[in-house]
Amino acid sequence: MRRLGNGGLVLAAALFFGAFGRPRPPREPTPQPVLPNDVSALDAAFEEEWRSAGVRTASPAAPLTKLRRLTLGLHGRTPSLEEVLSFERAPDLTRWAGTFVSDPRFAQHLASRWSVALAGTDAGPFLVFRRDLFEAWLAREIQAGTGMDEILRRVVETSGSWSDRPAVNFVTATYSGEDLDRPVLATRLVRVYLGQRIDCARCHDHPFETWTKRQFHELSAFFDETQVALPFGISDTRSATTTARVPFDEDLLPTSGSRRQRLAAWATHSRNRRFSRAIANRLFGVMFGAPLEAPVDDLNDPPPGKSSPLDVLADQLVSSDFDLRRFFVTLAMSRPFGLESQTEDAAASELFAAFPVTPLRVDQVFEAVSQARSVTRLRPTDSPTSRAVRFLQRLEFTKAYGETERELDARSVTLRETLTRLNGKLVEETAKPNPFNAVGRVQGLLDGDRTLEALFLTFLTRRPTPTEVDELSPDTESEEGLSDLAWALANAPEMSWSR
Repeated sequence: MRRLGNGGLVLAAALFFGAFGRPRPPREPTPQPVLPNDVSALDAAFEEEWRSAGVRTASPAAPLTKLRRLTLGLHGRTPSLEEVLSFERAPDLTRWAGTFVSDPRFAQHLASRWSVALAGTDAGPFLVFRRDLFEAWLAREIQAGTGMDEILRRVVETSGSWSDRPAVNFVTATYSGEDLDRPVLATRLVRVYLGQRIDCARCHDHPFETWTKRQFHELSAFFDETQVALPFGISDTRSATTTARVPFDEDLLPTSGSRRQRLAAWATHSRNRRFSRAIANRLFGVMFGAPLEAPVDDLNDPPPGKSSPLDVLADQLVSSDFDLRRFFVTLAMSRPFGLESQTEDAAASELFAAFPVTPLRVDQVFEAVSQARSVTRLRPTDSPTSRAVRFLQRLEFTKAYGETERELDARSVTLRETLTRLNGKLVEETAKPNPFNAVGRVQGLLDGDRTLEALFLTFLTRRPTPTEVDELSPDTESEEGLSDLAWALANAPEMSWSR
């Protein structure tokens, strides 16, 4: 059995890139202003929970496993072969995390997640809702380093045209053609900003919580002044008769400004612990594939103490002015992020003493398969033609695969998702060798075990086991066998699950 060492694969990669154009060297990793105290405080909170529950932590994860988690959490994709080889030459995860959060793909990934949370997954009303502009605005603000509290404040309070002032698309997403759905706006705000559900209280007092029907409609009344004035946009000129009142922490509500401005200031106030905990929990879920407390929109009232991991993260968000880069690099440096997912302790995963194993979201599956088509990292600066093709492919794949705005809820892989991968054109085109995709380049420049190893790194971000080498190497000797192997790797559970 032949084995390809790291040095051999680096040499093979040089042949790859030499034959198909000089590689674009990875940008020098960018250190981020993460305070060691942030990481140590978070780790201490987790370790206290583990001690109290008597759980044993999993072993440390392999370096390439952590790289895969990092790219999925920060960019919503898996690493390219180019990045895998670069990482093995300089496996400093902290510096790689700093590079990734400085990359525009980080901002674009988070913008996509917040767009789903704030406006759902429906196409929305024609003309007055522009998801593309909404996501682009979110990405610009995140890339510019604007705090998440400031971004979410603008989402609620902004007036104007949905094209010139894209933040208003949060409001116009509920437009029915005649009027705004103000109860839906109130429901979404409470779910995302406060991490709580008040849907039941729209018709009757909540049967289990303290929310009442009256409180629901008083909160919804903060949107009563707001109307769509075609073709000009959103304004707060509508006559409002219902009293607007917040259900708690009334001292945080400003006394001046429009109703939406006052609501936005109250919801995102630094002393509103429900807000900071809800945002920290949702962001943690993006990075780990599962939130600290589930569901993300049904959190308990904030406890008196502040010693839990969620409270520690919430306080760190507030103290850093909701700095997203600092928050995510802290998570990447934390002990739970670096633990193996396999453990003999059933309770370990629930307390993040082992990394949670969860199905990838539809956007992550699409990006993972798309990335596997190339040995180099797909970049947002690729040609307009390439971007247009990928946009149409993503629409087709998402429609077939299915998408939900409750993407952080616990779930299983569905039959529909499995059949989309097995029978879809995206996987088929990825697996079929041609001179321009990764499988074709592997076929043309490598052979035997080296071909197999390159394919495993491209699709699964790991090397094959000795057993896999013995059983699968013969499949690389023909084009049909190579295509079948690539198709099998693209459909492997490892490809569509975190680990």
